[in-house]
Amino acid sequence: MTAKLITNLTEARVSVVEGESDTPTDAVLKVSYLIRDDGYRIEGPVRLTDSDGKVIWADDVRNSRFARSTSSSFVENVARKVEAFLFRQK
Repeated sequence: MTAKLITNLTEARVSVVEGESDTPTDAVLKVSYLIRDDGYRIEGPVRLTDSDGKVIWADDVRNSRFARSTSSSFVENVARKVEAFLFRQK
């Protein structure tokens, strides 16, 4: 899921640095998720925090209801929401 999320964020023109880095970052994305028992639903909280740890954006994200791939749908929805927030700020 991490690789899919990085790919989707990069395609959405969001610069991504994975893991620990000496390079200063503008924000840190934290994604938690739960795969439901039926295997067709993934949902979870997504938070974007500034370098001090203050939450600057948060949302609950779910996969699209009739998606072919629940995990791809979930990360696409995360990337779309993050992109919308970031580019709305510019």
